[in-house]
Amino acid sequence: MKNKKQSLNNFRFLALSAALVALVSTLLCVPAAFADNVYASIRGVVTDPSGASVANATLTAVNADTGIVTKATSSADGIYVFPQLTIGTYTVNATAQRFKTFQTSQPVEPKQLFDQRYRFQRPALEHGIDYSQRGCTSRIQYHHQHYQSGIWA
Repeated sequence: MKNKKQSLNNFRFLALSAALVALVSTLLCVPAAFADNVYASIRGVVTDPSGASVANATLTAVNADTGIVTKATSSADGIYVFPQLTIGTYTVNATAQRFKTFQTSQPVEPKQLFDQRYRFQRPALEHGIDYSQRGCTSRIQYHHQHYQSGIWA
């Protein structure tokens, strides 16, 4: 009986020792896994000319070297994120209804978070009508006179 107890204690000691070695080995290997992080992120806010956020803007980031396209959509607050982009230079396009397309070039480096804000511009007037509609104000251009909110200016 004493021999069985001693064998059981030896087994427990070996099992506990093996588990401890495995835990220490795992903890020592974790920093090495993060050392190869070659990603970066681009995030920001898209706004209209007045500074108000633009929801549902479509953004694309195209890696100039690989041609890989990453897409994002702005939130209700105009916030967008391109997480885990490989290093390189990206052409970023932002489009939204009633605004001119915005395009820029952004180099990204490993382990960096780039904060990029985009301010859309209004499109040119088409057929004398400004379709931008800020709030409830509409503007009509007619023979070089402007009518806005019931007043000729």
